[in-house]
Amino acid sequence: FSLPSMGEDGVRRHIELGVKGPAELVDAAYRQFESGVRRLGGQIR
Repeated sequence: FSLPSMGEDGVRRHIELGVKGPAELVDAAYRQFESGVRRLGGQIR
């Protein structure tokens, strides 16, 4: 699921992301997610 923010109160636009799934898949899934975000020019904080 995701919770988009339009950047109210001086905060940059962003998406808060939550996921569900087996714990043993988390590391690989996050690496793939991070790679895609960076490929699109996004930032992860």
